Amino acid sequence: TFSDWRGDHKPGSYLLNPEGFEHSPSSMEGCLLFVRLRQYPGARSQRAIQVGDLPWTDEGSTGMEKRVMYDEAAFGDKCYMIRGQPGQVTTRAGDAEIFVLSGKCKVSVEDKSEAKGGALSWFRIPRDAKSWTVEIVESAEFLLRTGLQTISQTDP
Repeated sequence: TFSDWRGDHKPGSYLLNPEGFEHSPSSMEGCLLFVRLRQYPGARSQRAIQVGDLPWTDEGSTGMEKRVMYDEAAFGDKCYMIRGQPGQVTTRAGDAEIFVLSGKCKVSVEDKSEAKGGALSWFRIPRDAKSWTVEIVESAEFLLRTGLQTISQTDP
């Protein structure tokens, strides 16, 4: 369990803290925490979401399902949790970040590069990517962030 001034956040929590936000996080029993600093510049609202409470919706013609974690009209970036079964493929264009939570995925960018990764693998798709795919190798769930070109150029 992760804790901060808002209280305790159980496994599966998604926290969004606007740029410049300061806090003192802690965990009494320890926890695995994925932190992405400076990912949401600008005047955004602060959020604490229990992802497991969000509904799964159809991801489109891929057969995969998604949970919308962040999609604010004033900003171009979006964040989803996607789940799929072996053999399912999603093809997209533009930049993205993919963080595999469980299972195994194969990520290909414009037929130029390809990588496979299991749980806790992280992929970053270049800003100028004309097309890329994620193929589910073993039943998987992954975080997908798109529209990153709206993020500050100082982002690592």
